[in-house]
Amino acid sequence: MKHLKIAAAVILVAALALALVSCANGGKPEKTLDGTYIRGMTGDYFSITFSKDGTFEYSESLSGDHSGKGTYTYEDGYFILRDESPHGPKEKDKTYRFKLSGGVLYYFIAGSDNFSYSPLPDGAAFAEVGMD
Repeated sequence: MKHLKIAAAVILVAALALALVSCANGGKPEKTLDGTYIRGMTGDYFSITFSKDGTFEYSESLSGDHSGKGTYTYEDGYFILRDESPHGPKEKDKTYRFKLSGGVLYYFIAGSDNFSYSPLPDGAAFAEVGMD
């Protein structure tokens, strides 16, 4: 009986420790990004670089000729990017919606503007570039 109580106590402590570790971030996803995500390697190349301070920069081509920057926030499970680059005298700032899942960043057309030079399809996936 004594061994059973000890085993139960050990299991309880392990379960509590696991719960604390898994909820270290309040069980919520990260609300900031820090790193570069890319899509394609040649003709359809596209990159987005995020900073933890809530800013981002993107390039729609390998040459960097078609690029922009702005700020992002985390709202209702989506990263909302507000492109504050000049797009022309009559164009408004553009908004793009992305979701992070399993280390992959996905673009969502619903509620988004599209990029000017390289329009993205719904669900376009961006892989994080490893920084070793």
